[in-house]
Amino acid sequence: MSNVIMDASAILAFLNQESGSEQITDLIDNATISTINLSEVIAKLA
Repeated sequence: MSNVIMDASAILAFLNQESGSEQITDLIDNATISTINLSEVIAKLA
């Protein structure tokens, strides 16, 4: 079971190497994301 739930803004900050993305790097291995947030990430990247 995942200990961390990511939202779209955290994933987008990580992918765009924005400030704070270093903290996300430490947590992303054990993270999960909802389908709603995942679809928002895909829409922003498309």
